[in-house]
Amino acid sequence: MLSFGVRWQELPLSAGLDFQGIRWGRASSSITVQLGDQQARLEESRADQTIIFDTWLRLEPTRWRVRPYLEGFIGLKMLDTQYSLSFPDGNGTTTSVTDQAAASNYGFGVGVKVLLVHTSDDSGSALFATLGVRQLYGSNASFTRTPDSSSVNQTVSFDVPTRSTLFLLGFSLHAQRRLPPRSAP
Repeated sequence: MLSFGVRWQELPLSAGLDFQGIRWGRASSSITVQLGDQQARLEESRADQTIIFDTWLRLEPTRWRVRPYLEGFIGLKMLDTQYSLSFPDGNGTTTSVTDQAAASNYGFGVGVKVLLVHTSDDSGSALFATLGVRQLYGSNASFTRTPDSSSVNQTVSFDVPTRSTLFLLGFSLHAQRRLPPRSAP
């Protein structure tokens, strides 16, 4: 996760951008399909990953050593799913198919930042440890696939709900530079 934020002087409000990449792992399951007048068992293998881009607004005290915060955010998700079907006995497999879909997201988060150390000069630079929880809501991501080129009138469609809870634990480096006051002409 990469995050960037700004705060205007001593206001307890900051705004910023997040960029996150999440790999959800690989899962396999057995499904039954109709092949002509016979049913066959197939093994479905699926790997998912998500890229999230958010803008956020955070409310937190500016001078406390322990700084609880509350944040709200909105953004976009790009979901990437790669899947394949194979026969359980190993006799044949389809090629892997990759689908992508975008979905909007929004949510809120709470957490705490703890000041570990700050510089001895007047720059305001500091190092914080951050612990937080975010709840994401959003639209469904829709995937539509034509099973093969000879069956153009048949499509397979499914929606993937994108609500998720992320537990974020990490260290953040916080650098701040105070600009000198403007002098009158």
